[in-house]
Amino acid sequence: MPSPPGQSGPRPNAAFYADSVAAFLRASDAEAYAPLAGPHGYTLAPEQLSAWRLQLPVLRAALATLPTLDPAAPAPWIHLEFDIPRLGRRVDAVLVTSTAVIPIEFKVGAKKFLQADYEQAWDYGLDLKNFHAPSHAAAIFPILCATEAAKSDRRWKPPHADGVRPPFCSSGESLGKAIALALAEAASGSVAQRTGKIAAAWLGAWKFLRSRP
Repeated sequence: MPSPPGQSGPRPNAAFYADSVAAFLRASDAEAYAPLAGPHGYTLAPEQLSAWRLQLPVLRAALATLPTLDPAAPAPWIHLEFDIPRLGRRVDAVLVTSTAVIPIEFKVGAKKFLQADYEQAWDYGLDLKNFHAPSHAAAIFPILCATEAAKSDRRWKPPHADGVRPPFCSSGESLGKAIALALAEAASGSVAQRTGKIAAAWLGAWKFLRSRP
């Protein structure tokens, strides 16, 4: 059952918004934006709130093109402003499917892929791998999305020994393709068999955090 799209008060090691992709696509931009701008124990900078107003349509368009996944597997979920445990760092968005974890770092209005941004996206993938228990066994595909970039990568680079791929550089227009290529890579690799429980682990952790007073 999809969870409510928002929550009030601070929630440690959680996301400001988390729901199934299907529920996210049904929600309006205003409904998805509300929990991002709501009370969390501290206030997001105005420029971050402004960025989310621009990011949400880009993310929604990309997720609307998701390939058909195994109906027997847990439904894919999207987490916005996900807090990586123990590090105090937040990932713009994390897509979780039964075979892959895809953290997405947005650079709204950016036309180029800067090295510092590339390293930030890669760090988020490594942080999830090393500091977030439900992601330890996952195939992780970080994406750096410079929304106004003229070109995007054509394919994913091979994974490192830890299962984390080097980031895929994508424009806003090509974000859906980047995600589709990641899911195809995850499904075709031997890792797919042992990551089938990833989505269930993420969902279980999220429900636990929501149940805490």
